[in-house]
Amino acid sequence: MEKNAEGKLNVDSLTAAQQPKEAKKEKAPQKQMAFQIDTLTLNIGRVISKDYSSGPEPGVRAFEVNIHKSYKNITSVQQLILLVLSESLKSAGIRGAAIYGAAALTGVGIVPVALVSVLSGKDSVSQEFNMSTGALYTKTLNVLKRLGQVTKEEKEQGVITAVVSGANVTASISSTESNKARVNISARKYLFPKRDIADGILYEMTK
Repeated sequence: MEKNAEGKLNVDSLTAAQQPKEAKKEKAPQKQMAFQIDTLTLNIGRVISKDYSSGPEPGVRAFEVNIHKSYKNITSVQQLILLVLSESLKSAGIRGAAIYGAAALTGVGIVPVALVSVLSGKDSVSQEFNMSTGALYTKTLNVLKRLGQVTKEEKEQGVITAVVSGANVTASISSTESNKARVNISARKYLFPKRDIADGILYEMTK
């Protein structure tokens, strides 16, 4: 999901997201393609959100939504598209999308919900890279400089602190027993865990 400089979501420009307008009398209604899914199993692991409304470098967030749901009697391509997109947006807590209104009109009764933050909760992600700790430190530093503002560099300790999308981020690089390097990224904003920001940073590192 991408938000442009004007704050508009790319998914809102899809034809499926447009609410149906009153057909002109002189034009015959278009015939809909025959479409039927008796049972749909929907699995979505991750939603990536990029926000270009605050500057040329986007704020990147990754949401591990882990959707595993089943639906019955999908009767149009538009319903299918709106179901996938609205479930993704809802689970990621992304609001203000035209998708929801269109989904309600086509019989996909899904409404947006806000994410509830708690003081306790997992705020970090980690991953191994097949490189030296020095190379991984440089890679991490470059990504953090591009996405936000680095506030402290401690190369000998393998620790970098930064501010990304308003959150305090700490990246720690260490070696593993298999001669690889591991990075652990944590993010908190006003003491609240921001796993989505940490995931977004890791996503940019693995591209």
